[in-house]
Amino acid sequence: MKKASLKRHLIYYIGTVILMVLFISGYALFEWAVNDVPFETSFQRLWIVPPLVVGLLFAYEFILGSIVFSKDPKRNEKNYVLHVSGVAKEVLALEREDFETLRNSDAFQEALKQIYLLYREKNSHEPAYLETLKPFEPDSLIHKVLKVIIQETRYLLNEPRPKS
Repeated sequence: MKKASLKRHLIYYIGTVILMVLFISGYALFEWAVNDVPFETSFQRLWIVPPLVVGLLFAYEFILGSIVFSKDPKRNEKNYVLHVSGVAKEVLALEREDFETLRNSDAFQEALKQIYLLYREKNSHEPAYLETLKPFEPDSLIHKVLKVIIQETRYLLNEPRPKS
């Protein structure tokens, strides 16, 4: 996930403050029109709301960013497996039973782990990936799935990255 720049954060928070001030002003005008309460009185009672809301948003995103978007390798492995399994499901039109077969295959799980390790090491050499296919029959489900996973992994390694 690409981190947002400081400029984008500032625009987001300033926009939130402006929006909150507009809502509070609208509420103060409504109270003035309906209940005959002076505009300044209503606005002074609620002036703390915009900074409070922005502070809560900032704290929530800071906490969420440190927990959800952490650099935990286990989380990255899970994201990788979810991504490549989704691609394999689309390309090969896999069913639930196919995934159960793959989940119960120790050889497939070991091959998937080897491919992930190659991916994590940023190894893009094809022979290293093809080595994981050798134990499997070329027409087997596992071989087909692993070929798709290898193609997607090599694509992920070679895709251009946006500059931060």
